[in-house]
Amino acid sequence: MTTCFPSDWKDFFTSSLKKALDRPEAVWCFSIPSPSILKTQMASLFKELDSVFYYFPQMGASYSCGGQTQTLKADGIDSILQMEIQAQKVLSAVQVVSYPGHVAPALRFFGAFPFCPPKRISPLWEGSGSGLFFLPRWVYQKEGTTASLSLTIRPADVIRDPSSFVKDVLAETEAVMNRLLNPIKDNVQTSPVVSSIEPMPFEDWHRYIDCIKQNINRAVVNKVVAARMTKVQMQQKIDSFQVFQRLLMQNSESTCFLFKQDTGTFVGATPETLLIKEGEKIQTEALAGTIEKSTDKELQKTKLFNSVKEKNEHGWVVDHLRTILAPKCEQIQIQAHPDIKELAHVFHLQTGLLAILRNPSTHILTLVHELHPTPAVLGFPKKESLELILQNEPMDRGLYAGPIGLFDQHGDGHFSVALRSGLLKGNQAYLFAGAGIVAQSDALDEYKETEWKHRTLMKALS
Repeated sequence: MTTCFPSDWKDFFTSSLKKALDRPEAVWCFSIPSPSILKTQMASLFKELDSVFYYFPQMGASYSCGGQTQTLKADGIDSILQMEIQAQKVLSAVQVVSYPGHVAPALRFFGAFPFCPPKRISPLWEGSGSGLFFLPRWVYQKEGTTASLSLTIRPADVIRDPSSFVKDVLAETEAVMNRLLNPIKDNVQTSPVVSSIEPMPFEDWHRYIDCIKQNINRAVVNKVVAARMTKVQMQQKIDSFQVFQRLLMQNSESTCFLFKQDTGTFVGATPETLLIKEGEKIQTEALAGTIEKSTDKELQKTKLFNSVKEKNEHGWVVDHLRTILAPKCEQIQIQAHPDIKELAHVFHLQTGLLAILRNPSTHILTLVHELHPTPAVLGFPKKESLELILQNEPMDRGLYAGPIGLFDQHGDGHFSVALRSGLLKGNQAYLFAGAGIVAQSDALDEYKETEWKHRTLMKALS
């Protein structure tokens, strides 16, 4: 484990930056080995910049990113596929320079797609578009105890005075290194005060669920995932980085994410992996079927295993994954029976899927485009469920329940489903949660389920 930066880091950056000045129109990435710090300390490394943070527990990897060297936006129904084409063009042209003996991490775009491409963006989600990913200026990456720091720049975009370019970038680099060596100690023990909580009125929820069940009874759909929003007003401006640090400490079993822009900060701790791709190998899961966690854990687990309603919901997700992936894979392995995934406030049914792709060069975004949205966040069948949601759900889901993650120049990456999440703006937090509605669903029970799911972010807020 490295405990300090290379003693000759200035020499490395000086020679590399001078080399970059010979081709200022190109994008350059400089990477060095770095000391390892805690993921909670990583969260606020770049808090002054547009920033992204991801913690993937199943891969033992954390990424803290700040600034934007290249931003990609895409609109319309094929926004995910548009992103793939744009990103490959950018990444294939980046010039990578590594410190001697150090292997630079893969170049990655980080960002999120909305639940579905909006016809128009609501004021709440202003700025997110149909998909926003960026190639960060700074990336601090930690895998296990190995860490690296990378700077990606296009000199032509930042040169104000060619004679001071190297000096300015060296000063910026030294400031980042100092923050790494002396991490900010945020006081996450403070207790922010909630002024008010405004949930979706139960009467409105009941009408929405009745509408869905009418369509189920008419055999239009089998299942629809209904979602609602709760607005939380705090007495003071929300420190999104402190909220995120609490999420990290309270949800070590979940993928935690922070996506900060000028228009707000989207944060969450999601239990659901949409897709992991490493070369020819892919991994995904069905995570559907929920029960509240109580003091009698074994009783609740038994109830969940024995619930016909929850098992049916879970089965539709497994079938969806199998149907989409089987034609693309030489081998596919699906658990015969679901496990139970234990979270802080709920239990879920979970079935893992491992597979080998026929074509290892298939880009992860191609697979995300086909897999998302799964019945776990949409319903079944897909077209009719989406129409019901868009016509009747009294909110814009925005990034909630959409794919969020990263991908590299090889087409590999990791995407999660943005659940247990919320949007933080000023002193207001907008919390999102959903529940699968089937023929046997009771509106009050499903409303309570969304309350259980809200607890993840509520606990981090206050």
